[in-house]
Amino acid sequence: RWNEPLHLEIACDYAFALAHAGRVDEAERELQRVIEIAPNHSIGHLYRGVLGASFQNQIALAMSSYARAFELDPQSVFLPLDTVGLFLSLGDDASAERWAELGERNSAGGYLGKEMRFQIALYRGDEKSAESISRGMAETVQTFSPGNRYIGQFAWLRLLQRADSNLAMQVYARLYPELLQDEPQVNAWNHAAAISLADLLRRSGNDATADSLLEKSLSVIGKTTDRWYPPARVTAYLLQGETDRALAALREAIDAGWRIAWWLLEREPIYEPLWDRPEFQAMMAEIKADMTAQLERVRELERNGELTAIPELAAE
Repeated sequence: RWNEPLHLEIACDYAFALAHAGRVDEAERELQRVIEIAPNHSIGHLYRGVLGASFQNQIALAMSSYARAFELDPQSVFLPLDTVGLFLSLGDDASAERWAELGERNSAGGYLGKEMRFQIALYRGDEKSAESISRGMAETVQTFSPGNRYIGQFAWLRLLQRADSNLAMQVYARLYPELLQDEPQVNAWNHAAAISLADLLRRSGNDATADSLLEKSLSVIGKTTDRWYPPARVTAYLLQGETDRALAALREAIDAGWRIAWWLLEREPIYEPLWDRPEFQAMMAEIKADMTAQLERVRELERNGELTAIPELAAE
């Protein structure tokens, strides 16, 4: 029975395997099939939203899919988390705030609820609050999943590194002990952590291990065409002092449709070497124009009733 949860999840995973292989149109058809088979199950709508946001640069479509998925699964934490990220990418932190309230309620004090608050604090330039939240995240985090929040996944740890390097190292030791071995083991699941750890090691004077982590991470990234990864390549190149290569990687990512959490590039000190470069400024202007147009599309869907309101939010 293809409408059973396990079968639906397998079908959605298959769709994302297609997307990762660059077969995005086929992935879209597969997810549409899942939705037709089980229109009242959240998983097809959830995956359709991620596909739209991360592989097609269709944020309005992603918003609509997430809203429908949340109607069907109102206790979800991941749906508010992803929606917070989308609204911040669009420049609408007020809507992100409302979704964060919902996500915090569902997370019951857990790491993901704190992550939403951290994103908003960092977006607003409130580094003091962001640092405080990052300490709470260090106490509650259990695991990371790469996902479409890739570039921002370790933003809180990079801030914590500057504030409390010992606490940051405790997190790495707990979650990624393989990166702290004499011969670090870097793979497709931990290379984002490896890049952020290299940042900490570089600033503490351990250049040799930092260089090893960066080279191994770039090797892993080079074996995939997944468009979630190019922003990580930007970070790795900057830590190597390769600003021109970082700019080229960023151009590639933008052309491939990457947008999620783009604003971190203008706020995090790790990207400061790019800030005065005319090429970077032009790319940021390009993304902002795109986000303005996409936000207007979201507003149009809201006005037309095509973007379903979440009951808890609409009641305010």
